[in-house]
Amino acid sequence: MTHAMDAVERKVDGMKSNMTHAMDAVEGKVDDMKDNMTHAMDAGEGKVDSMKGNITHAMDEMKEKVNGMKDNMTHAMDAVEEKVDGMKDNMTHAMDAMGENVNGMKHNMTHAMDEMTEKVNGMKDNMTHAMDAMGENVNGMKDNMIHAMDEMKEKVNGMKDNMTHAMDEMGEKVNGMNGNISHAMDAGEGKMDGMKGNMTHAMDEMKENVNGMTDNMTHAMDAVEGKMDGMKDNMTHAMDAAEGIVDGMKGNMTHAMDEMKENVNGMKGNMTHAMDEMKENVNGMKNNMTHAMDAVEGKMDGMKDNMTHAMDAGEGKVDGMKGNITHAMDEMKDKVNGMKNNMTHAMDDTPSELSNVNMNTSSPTDNKTSTSAHSYNELSPSNASSGPAGKSSDGGLRNSNSGDGRSTDAGTSSTSTGDSGISVSSTIQPGTSGTGISVTGTSVNYTSDNDTSGTGTGSTGTSGTGTSGTGTSSTGTSSTGTSGTGRDKTALVGFVLRQVFG
Repeated sequence: MTHAMDAVERKVDGMKSNMTHAMDAVEGKVDDMKDNMTHAMDAGEGKVDSMKGNITHAMDEMKEKVNGMKDNMTHAMDAVEEKVDGMKDNMTHAMDAMGENVNGMKHNMTHAMDEMTEKVNGMKDNMTHAMDAMGENVNGMKDNMIHAMDEMKEKVNGMKDNMTHAMDEMGEKVNGMNGNISHAMDAGEGKMDGMKGNMTHAMDEMKENVNGMTDNMTHAMDAVEGKMDGMKDNMTHAMDAAEGIVDGMKGNMTHAMDEMKENVNGMKGNMTHAMDEMKENVNGMKNNMTHAMDAVEGKMDGMKDNMTHAMDAGEGKVDGMKGNITHAMDEMKDKVNGMKNNMTHAMDDTPSELSNVNMNTSSPTDNKTSTSAHSYNELSPSNASSGPAGKSSDGGLRNSNSGDGRSTDAGTSSTSTGDSGISVSSTIQPGTSGTGISVTGTSVNYTSDNDTSGTGTGSTGTSGTGTSGTGTSSTGTSSTGTSGTGRDKTALVGFVLRQVFG
């Protein structure tokens, strides 16, 4: 433990030396920033004067343009008035022409309706004639079909008679052949007895087959004759039905033609009435349009007077705006000069402020000693340990504890860290909190009471090494309950801005 404490003491001495060197460098940076800020403020004062001159010139140009707009608007109103008069004349002429067109349309529509009535009557006559011809054709087809069926029946009966006669002749010939064969067999003596018996048996079977074929043919012819009679009856019935359908179609077509004729006559009357109403509407539109054009002409005169009055009022407002902007520029110049003086004063006071920063850290003797440190406000996100048992929390723009950032409560200390500013951490008191630094710059992170804060890690009393943002962290060693310190080279900007703007 003694060896560790000695090592810690050496590290602390080295850190103290580095911090002193860094503060000297910061003081030089502050002087440079003071010079740069003074130069920028002088340049800003010149730009304010230039802006004032440019705005005054712009206001004069705006006044000239407003006067030009006034003249152009007056000229445009006169031109619009002439256009309205021309539109009024053209609209009156168009309405007269529309009235003539409506009369022509009425005459043409009446003539077209008369022609349509004649064509409907012609279609009715043609349709009636076609239906009569269709009825005659159906009746002729019926007679022809019946005649064809009768002829087919006669031919079938003739085929039946011929087939019966042929079968009878075939039976007679078979019987004759049977007799001849029997006679020949008798002459053939004993050897022919067997052949005779066989032939006789074959002839008997052939005779039976011929008789069967005759019966079948007769039955088939009778069936065909029955089918022909059925087809004839069906065809007669179909023709009668077709004749009735044609008569119905003829009646329906005649009725439809009569209705069409009535509808055409009704359309003719409605169209004539509509044309008369259209003519009246056109005359009314003509009168309304003339009245509207007169009203528009009066409105244009009123708009012309109002626009002239508005342009005169606008010219006065431009003069007022010019005075207000000139006054605002003077006030801006005064504020820039005040900022310049405040910044110069703040830059002059910065070295004395930096001298108040406690650059020392203490090595603990009982693991519960502490030193207080000055903590500046930060302008960007930070990691800080506050509260009991070293709890770690994140915050944005914050102060360290209260007031000027000094640690006032026993058992509570915190550190503000961020992308810019110098942050110094306090050590630990009873009921302590650890500290951690996460900045853009050089930072050291420590742990306390077995709780880790900031970006460093380690076991009890030992802090690790971590990198935060774009800066590089150094390594420090502490015993249990000891917090190291860290610094940020760019934190001075936050301090200076607080001094200037409160």
